[in-house]
Amino acid sequence: MRVIGYLEEVTDMKVTFFEQGLRYSIKFEDGLYEQTYKFRQGEGMSNLKELKALVDQPFLEAVRAQFEQMREQVTGLLSRQFPAQDETETIFII
Repeated sequence: MRVIGYLEEVTDMKVTFFEQGLRYSIKFEDGLYEQTYKFRQGEGMSNLKELKALVDQPFLEAVRAQFEQMREQVTGLLSRQFPAQDETETIFII
């Protein structure tokens, strides 16, 4: 797999384009989270310019919404696994 380009116009996340054999991948990174979408090479997807054209505003908005959902899922998971302690139970050593 090799990097064939980036989408610098998007500043709130990193967007990287990859090529591997007869497939393209577009990876979105936002902090600790990432999403990767894979496509077969074919009509309408044969170079970086055409791949960049796939990443339109509605698609970016959907990716951002998915990142928000991922953050909410992890926050919920952590709060279930590590619930906040009641302040009255805190032990202070003097």
